[in-house]
Amino acid sequence: MASASDIVTDGFSTVLDENFRNQLVGNFKIIKALLGGIDGLADKVDTDTDAKVKDLQVELEANLDKQLKQLGARINRIVVGTDDESIRIVVTEILQEKGVI
Repeated sequence: MASASDIVTDGFSTVLDENFRNQLVGNFKIIKALLGGIDGLADKVDTDTDAKVKDLQVELEANLDKQLKQLGARINRIVVGTDDESIRIVVTEILQEKGVI
C-alpha cells in the first residue's frame, strides 16, 4: 500500500505534460487509498464503541435490576417489621429519647 511519503511534492515536473499529469493522478490515488484506510479505521472504532456501549448497557440494566430487587425485598421486610437494620435504628432512637443510652 502506498504511504504519504510516496506523494510527489517538490519533485513535480515543471512542464505541464503527461509526466506531470501522472504525478498528480498518482498523488490522488495515494490520497484516496490513505483516506480509505482512515475510513476503515473509523468504521472499526464505531463498531467497537457500539459493542462496548451495548455491553455496558446490559451490565447497567442487570445491576439496576438487582438493586431494584434488593430494595423491594428490604421494603417488604420493613413493612412486615422484620428488617433488622430498621428495627435497630428505631429501638436506638427510642432508647436515646428515653435517656437509656
